Amino acid sequence: SLNPLPLVLPSVTKKNFSPSFLWQPFKYLKTAIIFLINLLFSKLNIPMTSLCGKRKTKHMLPTGFKTFLGHSVKELEVLMMSNKSYYAEIAHNVSSKNRKVIAQPTIKITNLNARLRSEENE
Repeated sequence: SLNPLPLVLPSVTKKNFSPSFLWQPFKYLKTAIIFLINLLFSKLNIPMTSLCGKRKTKHMLPTGFKTFLGHSVKELEVLMMSNKSYYAEIAHNVSSKNRKVIAQPTIKITNLNARLRSEENE
């Protein structure tokens, strides 16, 4: 089967930079400057600078989907309507019996094989 495509496919770039080690007096300089500008000129808009990717793709997987943590079958029925933009993620405390019920071809699940064994021990 082909992998599903999301409804909107933005370019997702996850940047992983190691933190820059600054000399100790300059360690909190960036946050101190932002704090002082907020204190003195509270109505001034400050551009946010960061080493992360885009804010729109913050909680997005590299495939372009977002994850939805579901604890029961009823919660994951919502994803049948919006399965073009979300992947389901089954919570850790859901039993294997309920996981078999949840595993349907219409819902895409990230941790599908968790708690499920290929062969039952007899």
